[in-house]
Amino acid sequence: MRDISALTGLHKATAHRILVALEHNGFIEQDPHTGDYQLGLELFRLGQLAAVRLEVRDIARPYLQELTERVHETSHLAVLEGAEVLYLDKVESQHALRMPSRTGWRVPAYCAALGKAMLACYDDDEVRRRMGKTKFVQHTPHTVRNMDEFIESLKVVRRRGYAVDNEEIEVGLACIGAPLRDHLVRSSAPSAFPRRALGSDPQGYPRWPSR
Repeated sequence: MRDISALTGLHKATAHRILVALEHNGFIEQDPHTGDYQLGLELFRLGQLAAVRLEVRDIARPYLQELTERVHETSHLAVLEGAEVLYLDKVESQHALRMPSRTGWRVPAYCAALGKAMLACYDDDEVRRRMGKTKFVQHTPHTVRNMDEFIESLKVVRRRGYAVDNEEIEVGLACIGAPLRDHLVRSSAPSAFPRRALGSDPQGYPRWPSR
């Protein structure tokens, strides 16, 4: 404790409280014989999760490139983190009009095709649990306004098998997202692409501009 206090410049009592919290959460472990601290298994678990995400990105990259080449639109790879979508990769289209997204970008799951595609893989109770503290901000007139409305929108996603964000984050921008599932049938990473010409057919499905 004395060494840790000296190295960090923290008071011994403060350093002790931090160490107790880290040990309680599994980030460090104390040797019962020497009293020395070492890294805990929770850090190993987090490191494995990060490694899996990097592996998913490497595997998905050629498919994102192929998707962008086929539809001439930007493609994304993302994962669900709590009530947000975290972008892992992006393949940009050649259009002059570019999306503001970037790797490491986070957006609310309730107004992103990527987020809706992943959340639709869970039942309504799990969605409410994950989104329990979410404040539904109206980014555009098309953004869902509350949890009940969002739950209803997920029913449409489940029927279709993919999700649509039609100007829900930004006016003039729309995306389509579909989930990729791991061996536990959980949503792990979807891909999506935006379209510049907005519109829909009578059933509400997106209409792509002619090529």
